[in-house]
Amino acid sequence: MEKTIKLNADQAKALYDKDNDLRHTLLHEFSDEELGIKPNPFTWYHLKEVSGRFIHGADSYITNPDVYSAIDPNRNIFPTKKDAKSARAKAMLLQLAKHYNDGQTDGEWINWEDESQPKYNVFYDHFQKKYQFQISNPFQLPVVHFKRRDDLKKCFNNNRELWEEYFKK
Repeated sequence: MEKTIKLNADQAKALYDKDNDLRHTLLHEFSDEELGIKPNPFTWYHLKEVSGRFIHGADSYITNPDVYSAIDPNRNIFPTKKDAKSARAKAMLLQLAKHYNDGQTDGEWINWEDESQPKYNVFYDHFQKKYQFQISNPFQLPVVHFKRRDDLKKCFNNNRELWEEYFKK
């Protein structure tokens, strides 16, 4: 014969803390907040291992897929070859952008509070299946910025393969 027991949140919390056998049932019926459970955020340090590829420093070679221990020295493991190529391309494009931006990095020349200061970037429009050149907005994701639209277009045209790798094309 099945019986129903009614508990308020305080009673459930007390049982949760004391009785391991009831925890699953209580978790099913009450929220973590009601049971006084503080959520544990899942971070890099909770991973046991990561799989993928990394960029070998000496020659920029992207390794074959493998499994690595998730420890600090292995923070540069990318899930796929395309991800690794994209990261490598972004590093190269940031160096090119620095050249075109009068030897300055984004942090040295961009003032996001100055709305009159032009900042240009390129993105790939999946709907129109083409690259778009635009003025950057202060709420965009980190991208490669240029002071001048013409310099962006020159860099894009002279390094098309890098841009395609960056955008995982």
